[in-house]
Amino acid sequence: MPADLTSDKYRLLTEECAATEEKYVEAVRAHEAQVEKLKSLQKLEEEWKAVKKKEKKKQVLLKEKQKAEAKQKKLDELKKAKETADAMAEKK
Repeated sequence: MPADLTSDKYRLLTEECAATEEKYVEAVRAHEAQVEKLKSLQKLEEEWKAVKKKEKKKQVLLKEKQKAEAKQKKLDELKKAKETADAMAEKK
């Protein structure tokens, strides 16, 4: 212990050290909270990307279904027109 260190100076140094340590602990806690928040946001982003991917796939499937339905409708119309034409040909 230094010779010029009085009990008041020692108490002051101890208080400063404790205050510095407390600030450090607060900073670490704040950092850990930010890390947890970042992890949470990253998880939400991944979930959002998964939802967007599902929506895009759903849209593609819906378009394919609509195309198939339109094609089937056209085939049905052509079949009906052919049947009508065949019926007209038989009448003649």
